[in-house]
Amino acid sequence: MLSNITLSQIYYFLQVIESGSISRAADNLNITQSTLSKSVIALEQNLNMQLFIRNRKRLLPTEAGLYLYDNWKSLTEKLERTIDDVRWINNSTTEYLRIGTLDSHNPEGYLIDYLDAFSRKYPKYHISIESYSHSDLAKRLMAKELDIVFTVKYELDSEYYAPFNKKQIRACPLEACMRPTNTLAKKESIKMEDIACCNLIVVSRAQVPSYNRLIQMLCDTNNLHPKIQYSTINANSLIFNLRHDQDIFICDRFYRDYNSEKLLFKPIEGTESGVAMIWREDENVPAIKDFISFVQ
Repeated sequence: MLSNITLSQIYYFLQVIESGSISRAADNLNITQSTLSKSVIALEQNLNMQLFIRNRKRLLPTEAGLYLYDNWKSLTEKLERTIDDVRWINNSTTEYLRIGTLDSHNPEGYLIDYLDAFSRKYPKYHISIESYSHSDLAKRLMAKELDIVFTVKYELDSEYYAPFNKKQIRACPLEACMRPTNTLAKKESIKMEDIACCNLIVVSRAQVPSYNRLIQMLCDTNNLHPKIQYSTINANSLIFNLRHDQDIFICDRFYRDYNSEKLLFKPIEGTESGVAMIWREDENVPAIKDFISFVQ
């Protein structure tokens, strides 16, 4: 059975779960939806089990699909790390800087200009940039697989980043994402108490505990009892689960799908979010110090 399963099938399967839909995963992979659908179906046939629940509204992983995702994700990460290690060894004379960004962020809003200008000033450094989930960013920084990470502001208080240097580099209010048919859609901005009539879509506490602490703090401060409609497995899936008029989720303007033409984003008064830069000290990687000084 194992011989019938390819690495591309496993990788495509992981991308579908993380993207929340066949169409989004196909766009990310730069392949056709038909090719991706056939790959997922072939994987299910090889395993002789259903990995997704399919209906018009959502593409949800089955219990078996979630189990495979958790285990195959760690295996593919280990494979990627070994490839990175070999590249590092093979190019040991090159001065590298390894940067990680949050996969639910749009780096064009804050990072691209930094990188272009830094590369012009320091052409000797080879910069690699990869996007990861919340947990993978922290794990890779701790494992010294990344030198610098860019993530959302509420991660500054995360226990995972306690040993590292950190700085907020962009600030903005939190925003509520909603459908145009939401009763709050006509407001220019909203207050936290306004969302009492709404259903919250959140990221699973097990996946991003810092996000849930933020939501809980906002609700406690405003004496709200949030109505949780659904918990997603990652931040990228939030946008796909606004299925009803009163559904909302909380993000900020650096969210990857912030410019979606089919949804509205309303700033929440009295709140603050933004982008955090977190890095490790390493005298053997002078590019870290140069980059941090450049940004600051």
